[in-house]
Amino acid sequence: MGPCSFSIVVPTYNRPDILAGCLRSLDALDYPADRYEIIVVDDGTQGFAVRDSVGAMRTRPAALPAPGECRSRSGS
Repeated sequence: MGPCSFSIVVPTYNRPDILAGCLRSLDALDYPADRYEIIVVDDGTQGFAVRDSVGAMRTRPAALPAPGECRSRSGS
């Protein structure tokens, strides 16, 4: 397993179906899985757990303390 080449950051807020479809598409990439990481940034989602949505997929969930689209994209 080599070092990670790049990260894919997926910001999300209250869109479990769209998130699931996005993650399925990323899971189907024709690229070595050990060469990239997928980070799902939850921006204060209400009513469902992002950790449950990503399930067994190879992702790294992150949560922001305060909601806001710009914050989830910049990670600050």
